[in-house]
Amino acid sequence: MADFVFWILNGFWHIIDFSGYDHMLFILALTGLYGLNEWKKLVILITSFTIGHSITLLLSVFEVIQISPDLVEILIPATIIATCYQNIFPVAERPKDHFSLNYFLALGFGFIHGMGFSIQLKMLLGRQEQIAFELLSFNLGIEAAQLLIVIAILLFKWLITKKAGINTKNLNTIISIAVFALAFVMLAQRLYFFFNSNE
Repeated sequence: MADFVFWILNGFWHIIDFSGYDHMLFILALTGLYGLNEWKKLVILITSFTIGHSITLLLSVFEVIQISPDLVEILIPATIIATCYQNIFPVAERPKDHFSLNYFLALGFGFIHGMGFSIQLKMLLGRQEQIAFELLSFNLGIEAAQLLIVIAILLFKWLITKKAGINTKNLNTIISIAVFALAFVMLAQRLYFFFNSNE
């Protein structure tokens, strides 16, 4: 039981503390088009992201796929920028019997974020050979943190629209622009570090 709690907390704090602020920004970007009354759509979106990063986390930890950590650190803010762009300039929705482009983006970007999650998990695991339990527990911790962040964001947006009288669409646009700007700065910093460290 102690081991289970240990790995859940590690996954949880990987998202909640400021070492995982890039993942928090991505969750904020994912919620950009949704309000509290659209939680079902958001659950599908977050589930798409979850499926993506769970698959990549599994494959990466078992070393089926390997990508440079420096490249992953660059790709993560790029996914945030792309998600915010989609929020600000949404593509027209397809017919109801098709998934929105957002769901496919969330799934694909989940693959990239899974690589980011795996970096910390590999460091914690060391040379252990039996890691299925740890992998599952760590992933559950990540999901608990994501759920907490989503609930907090939706409640915050609901309070702002109700108490401050700000239009929901305008609030979503403001949030997406702010997150876009932060992610752009993050991407620029990581690109600068990447190219200068490889000289």
